Amino acid sequence: MSLKLNEALKLAQTPGGGAPERQAFLACGFEPLHLPVFLRAHHAQRFPGRGLEVSTGVYGDLLGNLERARQSRASTCLVLIEWHDLDPRLGVRSTGPWSRLRQQEIAQQLAQRLERLRQALEHLSQQMPVVLAPPSVEFGLEADTTGWQASPFELELELLLLKFLASVAGNPRLKVLHTARLAARSPASARADAKMELVAGFPYSLEHASHVAEALLWLAYPDAPKKGLITDLDDTLWAGIVGELGAEGVKWSLGEKAQVHGLYQSVLRQLHEAGVLLGVASKNDKDVVAAALARSDLHLDRDVFFPVAASWGPKSDAVSAILRAWNIAADSVVVVDDSRMELEEIRRQHPGITCLEFRPKDVGATLELLGQLRDLFGKPSVGEEDRLRSASIRGLALFEEQKQASDLGDFLAGLGGEVSFDFAKNAEDARLLELINKTNQFNLNGLRVEAGEWQRFLAREDSFVLGVSYSDRYGPLGTIAVVAGSRANGVLRVEQWVLSCRAFSRRIEDHTLQVLFEGQKQVSIAFRRTERNQPFREFLARLGVAEEPGSAATSPVAISREQLGRVSADLPHRVLTRSDGVNHG
Repeated sequence: MSLKLNEALKLAQTPGGGAPERQAFLACGFEPLHLPVFLRAHHAQRFPGRGLEVSTGVYGDLLGNLERARQSRASTCLVLIEWHDLDPRLGVRSTGPWSRLRQQEIAQQLAQRLERLRQALEHLSQQMPVVLAPPSVEFGLEADTTGWQASPFELELELLLLKFLASVAGNPRLKVLHTARLAARSPASARADAKMELVAGFPYSLEHASHVAEALLWLAYPDAPKKGLITDLDDTLWAGIVGELGAEGVKWSLGEKAQVHGLYQSVLRQLHEAGVLLGVASKNDKDVVAAALARSDLHLDRDVFFPVAASWGPKSDAVSAILRAWNIAADSVVVVDDSRMELEEIRRQHPGITCLEFRPKDVGATLELLGQLRDLFGKPSVGEEDRLRSASIRGLALFEEQKQASDLGDFLAGLGGEVSFDFAKNAEDARLLELINKTNQFNLNGLRVEAGEWQRFLAREDSFVLGVSYSDRYGPLGTIAVVAGSRANGVLRVEQWVLSCRAFSRRIEDHTLQVLFEGQKQVSIAFRRTERNQPFREFLARLGVAEEPGSAATSPVAISREQLGRVSADLPHRVLTRSDGVNHG
């Protein structure tokens, strides 16, 4: 949403409240002028009670400003590039004779400057996350063709830029702003302010500056991606009522005028491959649903849906059953249904859940919904952990079922479980930070860590990180726990400890505590009671640790070897410890 300058000024002055201020560096070659105000204003709108401090660099020195960002206190760098930053001759503040020779010279030098810029961005990204906005204002007037005809010179420069952007976008710590999304908000004809650029060196209209600031913040501080999607079937996953038409009567193809349903199926398949959990909540007969989902021409395999809750009861009850099977909170889930009434019932029963209406007769609305799903579930990269998630949820259901029918000790001993502990401090491993910021239940204190803070933490000499992976006869769970903190004088201070709900009831936290004590005199944990960390409090109770009254601050809790002994007897799993690239069985 675009802000007027006076609105932005008021919002930018909003007190930050009790939360620590974020530190961002705005790196550009032009005069930033109103951009810091718009950044702080949009930040105040999205994150009430938390301030944003924006540092800026020196006019006309983009590369130097990237180095200044490295020397600053910032934990994130927002980089804006315009064509005149890459070559002053491409801006309206530069004059000189136009010629084909000059164009050739610009193109040759641009390739060299983009390579230097790539190297500087790579260097900077090793210290903090970087968000990069490509040029959004058209460059100068050098062309022999009419305005309707693209000149070879213009296309050559755009090709050089695209190759550069494709190169840096492969860096997991660097995000490139999608220019098409920005264009949908800010049309090209309304972006430039030539008078302001000539007078003050600021190339943007106020409206465009607001849109750019908002976009940069969405990339720098994104919402956590949703974890699961629950879909309706009739007139949503397919066109028609399967109970009336039969399994072979429902449709989803272009030839049957039901292409929007086929597109939706394709998006669900992509979400599944990215690790999103998919479930079904449908008022239907189970056998009819099973037959329709088994059709070979469905654009995704029937096994991607788990669980499939088909019944004639309230949809909200079906959603409740799915949430229990997934063991995740409603605010991490999206429901898609063509019935507004059903969505409202679900919303009332599960506050915090995201409900989206599927409108098959409105093609534009359907495409907009598919775009919403990309925004709700998108993440910078997809790793092996994401691909394991769906299969592990099925294994978890079978695990819970068989656990209930067995003695817990004997059951765990017969799992053939293997716990792997890795002390490597790998800034490339995004899974560890993702776990810290997504796991709510077995969580030491509920504190979240931003990517820049995490990179600086890893660079500290006294810091340690322990990644925990697990597998048993139900399959691999991947990395399911993280412990992080510092070591000093034989004392291990734990500042973060989280365990995925997929790994509950396997005594992995007991194995972890035993590993933490190896070679240490004492282990101290920065505990804080939260509304959601009941499982961690139960762990403390098993240790015999008296829980302090809840407060906003963390409190150091010392754990003794005597308390470790209460949970370390008869641990059921084989343990592998990896340190400095060596596995120790």
